[in-house]
Amino acid sequence: MKKIFFCMAEYPEPRQQFFVNYMSKANKIYSDIHGFEYIEFLKLPREEDGSFWRGNPTWLKHKIVHDWIEEGFVEDGDIVSHIDADIAIVDFTKSFEPSKGKSFGYAIDSCNTHCMGAYTIRVNEWSRQMLRNMLDEDFYERMKNNSSPEHFHPISNLPMWEIFREQASWYTMTGLPLHSWEPFAKLPNYGFNSNPSSETIYSVDELLENVEIFPTEWNVTHIPEEDGGDKFYINPTIKENTILRHWAGGRTWRSEYFKF
Repeated sequence: MKKIFFCMAEYPEPRQQFFVNYMSKANKIYSDIHGFEYIEFLKLPREEDGSFWRGNPTWLKHKIVHDWIEEGFVEDGDIVSHIDADIAIVDFTKSFEPSKGKSFGYAIDSCNTHCMGAYTIRVNEWSRQMLRNMLDEDFYERMKNNSSPEHFHPISNLPMWEIFREQASWYTMTGLPLHSWEPFAKLPNYGFNSNPSSETIYSVDELLENVEIFPTEWNVTHIPEEDGGDKFYINPTIKENTILRHWAGGRTWRSEYFKF
């Protein structure tokens, strides 16, 4: 069985050097501890014209895995785990991979999104098809300019597919509501199928069978004493229990999280 841990980082300075000095080193140490092969992209893949696929690099975090599967670089039974480049690994003792019998896993973050910033996949028939569905070109063309009210984020009033991209694809396929002031973990079935549409293709039973929802400690996107107030701080955690600290939304990267 092959285990891959990968990360992509292409930032203007000084963030790129910060990544190299801190996140990159931590990711390599973590991968060695848990038997992952670490793969890092310091220059992101681009199309022939120099643009990003679908115009935004966030799509790549799933497209790369999809391509690895289709090319045979990873096969059934292999595990691929990804974290965004603005994430610090805090707890090195826990391996980020799906539990036995699960195909796909991620955490609902501090600000209550089913967040694709850190996810893990066990390659099998279900996860292979899930990635095909998420990245399907016809699906994307139907949704990318969808202006119907149910596809606008209720807080920002922006098109969901414009601001969330691959995360919007997951929300749409699974019938998730675009926002909830109630923690998703407290909603029936994590909110799956509570906002269905004609594009929802997964049943609750299928999702619960195949998808693992990790505790918020695996994607801590807000700590009040560091980030100040945030009206979206819906899933509080104890700072000392943080496993992955995710500085999403342009939060300050902090070197004190790295102990080497």
